Amino acid sequence: MSLINRARRSLSNTNATSSSITSIKDSPAAKKEKISVTKTENNKENESPSESDEEYVVESIVSKKESKKGEVLYEIKWKNWASKDNTWEPVENLSHCKKMVADFEKEQALTEELEKKKTELGGFERGLVPEKIIGATDNGGQLKFLMKWKGLDQTDVVLAKEANKKCPQIVIKFYESSLTWTKDE
Repeated sequence: MSLINRARRSLSNTNATSSSITSIKDSPAAKKEKISVTKTENNKENESPSESDEEYVVESIVSKKESKKGEVLYEIKWKNWASKDNTWEPVENLSHCKKMVADFEKEQALTEELEKKKTELGGFERGLVPEKIIGATDNGGQLKFLMKWKGLDQTDVVLAKEANKKCPQIVIKFYESSLTWTKDE
């Protein structure tokens, strides 16, 4: 059941207070449907939905952020609505899709873990494509190259053995550019 329909059922079954009326009116999902809720003098509401009595269903959770007040908000993609109509909803409004929120949180944690691992790995291990070798050193007893990667400003130190196997043409080009030719007299 969508957030809007739950709000409708809640309003029709109880004498809601003015604060609950405000929260429904101010809800981004309610604005989308243009529900107008008016309070009568005896604390009952009259509800008049727009011509289209559509149900809003959460298609997916796109992203997450924290408001200035520290409240967690989720960007919701609504089924049968364009991405430009996405809304930011607090977790309280998503009680009908707790599994979707939990799945999103799990996926976010896995993504963050993968990103962390990628920064810990060397360039070849991250699947980067080498552009050129900037320098060489034998620090630590093994020959190593300072490798520049295509599309990145970042460089990594890689073992020469690994570079010889994975990008031999770049290694040859580096050695050719480093050689100094002299004429014999």
